Amino acid sequence: MNFERKKLVEDANAWLQQQPTAEPQSGRWYALGNFKRFVADLEESGTAESIDKAAWALGRFISDQYDWSADYCQPISSFLARARRLGKAVRNG
Repeated sequence: MNFERKKLVEDANAWLQQQPTAEPQSGRWYALGNFKRFVADLEESGTAESIDKAAWALGRFISDQYDWSADYCQPISSFLARARRLGKAVRNG
């Protein structure tokens, strides 16, 4: 795993560990579940295509489901932006 991807995954997992337990079926519960899937996808593969796919899926969820007044939205959005930059960097070598 390259350094940038490793750092992103480590930071994301650290942030997840700090999050309170979400009530099932709540907006937080869905957001954290989708974010966990995003992190797992980043851990699985570091190709530009897989990073882009993970970012696309999380981005779609964000645009469709987020309550932007919730405290978890901005951090997840920031991780998404980092992943998009990483995908671009991997693609451009």
